[in-house]
Amino acid sequence: MKTVVAVMTDLFFLVQVTSAAKPLGFEVVCVKDKATALAKLQPGASVFVIDLTCTAAEPLDLIREIKASKDSTVIGFLPHIQTALRQQALDAGCDTVLARSAFAQKLPELLRAAA
Repeated sequence: MKTVVAVMTDLFFLVQVTSAAKPLGFEVVCVKDKATALAKLQPGASVFVIDLTCTAAEPLDLIREIKASKDSTVIGFLPHIQTALRQQALDAGCDTVLARSAFAQKLPELLRAAA
């Protein structure tokens, strides 16, 4: 079974991830730090949804390690005003970076593509 690893602390966004992922047959696992997230890597079976403002997860380092280790999809989201962080996430290997305002709307489509 494919897994969505939700790297975040905000329950509002976790509900959005779960609502988008469950109907597509994904299991959702929420983690709050880099070590736990990396322990959830499954070759070819993981999608990581990362709150790029979740500093406890060291998001930029986490993205680099995920992309170096496995062929997982990484979707990041952040406040739209953080344009420098957006570019840093893309440079680190994040497949898609969404503004929080577009997150709920575009996530189902991105998960379908990763399924």
